[in-house]
Amino acid sequence: MADNRGNLIDTYQKYDDFWLEHDHKFIQLLFPIDTGTRFNRHAPLVNELTIAAFEQDPALKAAHLANLDRLLAYYSMQRSGSKISAARAINPKNCAWLKWHDHNQLRLTRIMRSIWLLTDKPLAYAIRDFIVHHATCYQGSEVRDITIQHWQHFDAESSDISAEITEQVD
Repeated sequence: MADNRGNLIDTYQKYDDFWLEHDHKFIQLLFPIDTGTRFNRHAPLVNELTIAAFEQDPALKAAHLANLDRLLAYYSMQRSGSKISAARAINPKNCAWLKWHDHNQLRLTRIMRSIWLLTDKPLAYAIRDFIVHHATCYQGSEVRDITIQHWQHFDAESSDISAEITEQVD
């Protein structure tokens, strides 16, 4: 799959952390969800056909998990099956998402929803559990209570969670 600029998904997987932090449109391509975004009108939307394609094609799931692994590394996390753990020290220096009012919090919410819709429901909840734990237990965390509450009540059946956090991050 290519974006509206002709970039293929594997192109994004090769970009460095600096680029990932400063580009704001790749996340919708790598982690599509079932609701639109005001940030990228060209973003693909997940529908029943998309879900069926992922269910039938192991290569799609593998690519989605490769996208996840790249972003988890960026966020100082790693995956083993459906388990998430720290890849390095979890602190605001290594994890921008622990800072107050950070756009990476919205990205993590999108990633959870996309993984839940297309790849691995238990994995989506493992991501949620990891980020909630570190956002609430790490002394230097600046994640706002409202964002933590949205993550804690992540109900993947409800597509409005991304919109709710968007309002909090903007």
